[in-house]
Amino acid sequence: MQNGEVSCLSCGSLDSLNICPRCALPYCCVKCYRSEQHRECSESFYRECVEQELRCQSDVRKPLKTFEEFMNEQPGDFRMNMEFPGSSDHIMDSDDDDVDNVDNYLEKVKDRCTSEYQSADERELDRQLTVLGIGTDSESLLSSLSDMEKKSFNLFYNKLLEQDTGLSRSVFTKKQEPK
Repeated sequence: MQNGEVSCLSCGSLDSLNICPRCALPYCCVKCYRSEQHRECSESFYRECVEQELRCQSDVRKPLKTFEEFMNEQPGDFRMNMEFPGSSDHIMDSDDDDVDNVDNYLEKVKDRCTSEYQSADERELDRQLTVLGIGTDSESLLSSLSDMEKKSFNLFYNKLLEQDTGLSRSVFTKKQEPK
């Protein structure tokens, strides 16, 4: 090293130096990083990388616990207390209306929200189908499809339903016996 410049630990080069994050020694290339002067540090780094990868792979290979297995591991007296102290009259505030009016109001709100949710995407789809001259009647939609298109549609729908509901990867499925 001349004039306080840092050089490669192996070849002495001053070009494009990297610093080892473990031992802080400078090196210019992979060959110098793996050199005899740096072998102990680099080998321990590679060993840790391999060990970490093996740990990750072993975690991935562990089978998922089914719901049945999980429940079998729980103590037999595992029960939740869902009762609230006092009667249901105490749950309401003193300024609340009588129970029937509150229940009716909540039912109306629930119905309105449910119908808005269900029709939100359908409105746009209905508009597009009308513009295309197909209409929104399900019978006319199905009648405009060929037999092959109907089969494809049914397969697509079933696959989409399976993905949306998560039926393909459920914890409630029976554990498969090893063959």
